[in-house]
Amino acid sequence: MIAAKEYLKKNRFPLLLIIGFILFYLLTRIIHPTVSIFAFKEQYPLISSFLLFIIILIPLLWLVLSNEWKSIGTYRKILILGISIAALCINYSFQSGTYGVVAFAVCTLIFLYKERKVYKPEVIHYLFVAYFLFHLISLLWAKDVGAGLKRLEVYIPFIVIPLLFCFFKLQKKEIENILFIFYRGTIILVFISLCCWLFQSVFYDVPLAEWLTLKKKIVAYFGKETYVYHIIFAWSNYPHPTYNSLGYLFGMSIAFYLYTANKGKITTLELSLSVVLSLLLVITTQSRTGLLNWMVLVFVGIAWLLKDKKKTLTIYCIAGLLGAVLFSIFFSDKIYGFIYDPIRAQNFDTAFEYIKSNTLLGTGIGGMNEIMNSHEFARSLGYGQANINLANPHNQFVGDLMETGMFGLILVCIIVVYMFYISIKQRNWPLFIFQICFFQLMLIEMPLYLSKGIFYYVFLSCLLLQYKGKTQMLNRFSSHQNTNST
Repeated sequence: MIAAKEYLKKNRFPLLLIIGFILFYLLTRIIHPTVSIFAFKEQYPLISSFLLFIIILIPLLWLVLSNEWKSIGTYRKILILGISIAALCINYSFQSGTYGVVAFAVCTLIFLYKERKVYKPEVIHYLFVAYFLFHLISLLWAKDVGAGLKRLEVYIPFIVIPLLFCFFKLQKKEIENILFIFYRGTIILVFISLCCWLFQSVFYDVPLAEWLTLKKKIVAYFGKETYVYHIIFAWSNYPHPTYNSLGYLFGMSIAFYLYTANKGKITTLELSLSVVLSLLLVITTQSRTGLLNWMVLVFVGIAWLLKDKKKTLTIYCIAGLLGAVLFSIFFSDKIYGFIYDPIRAQNFDTAFEYIKSNTLLGTGIGGMNEIMNSHEFARSLGYGQANINLANPHNQFVGDLMETGMFGLILVCIIVVYMFYISIKQRNWPLFIFQICFFQLMLIEMPLYLSKGIFYYVFLSCLLLQYKGKTQMLNRFSSHQNTNST
């Protein structure tokens, strides 16, 4: 009896998710929904926005109700709250991410006002600033300076966020708590999205089995054709399956890490539930990239769990890599058919055709959009028309080469290589696994071309770099000491 109570106490959260999912499934079968989530959001925009705000911030309860929270000074609490809010908000829409980063900036400046300390910038901070400055310099050869200046606004976080991270130094335990909050936020996102799937499947009268497919897309009908991921992520205001999978799959990886690094934070049941629910959401949203990322991250996560068993780990890694090679050899045709995307193929052709004659400098900032959206350029390559509103090559490295030439490509490669190098050198698992997640995204999207991707990469890279880094204080504005806030 005592053992059962202890088990229930430790697994309250995952058990609550399981029971909630079952009850919601039964409820949607008993009471047929009469209003879609889209219609509810249109009829009650303020209520839906308020509910989303509450959902995003729910994980903060685990932070403020923890025993550790009571021993932290007031101004440090403000700082950690600001960082946690930003970490939770960046998993949602650009607007939510902006609110989160603003909250982070305000809380950081309040902490700076009290502490009056500035820390030495990290190497990556300089590289981020250099990335911004080179885009600024590319205005010199940009065809449309006005469009370039408008695009330049997107890259401002490359300066602002690293600067903010120079105003504080977090302890390892504090970052683990923030990562725990981040993970819980992602598992709540997955849970609600799957509940939305149950709800919408009844409303649209589409059997659940029809959603469980690895086809590139399926279409649900309600007056017009709608992609499935728009339906499942309707509640979150951000329907992109690839960017959403980046967040919750990185959260799943954090669960693997905290399972061993912080005993008791994550139980076996919760870790298993995170893996299963993440896979289910990847499949129901037909995210090809998400499925590949899930397989890679689960493989790496299990390797992490086996890190203390050297012989078993060696056999596991060899068997896994050998299996991947054999699978890619014998099923190469199916793999190609699974990952091939005609839209991306056309975007690649367009980008490389332009790069042939403009390899050194590229279009300059703001010029890539015009080329990618040009019907005339598309027809010159044998295509009927351009893919309007998909104005980038959907590959970070190709995109940088096209927009800022060889210099831009070299700079982004330096950033990526350095982040992998420093994560391995520091044995910084969270930073390393985040770089794996984001590198895979860079291969099929251009995240550093979009505000959401920039927020995500710069913020989490700067945060995780403090996990095992040795930050040195550069200056103190005053000799005044305040021990309560630290």
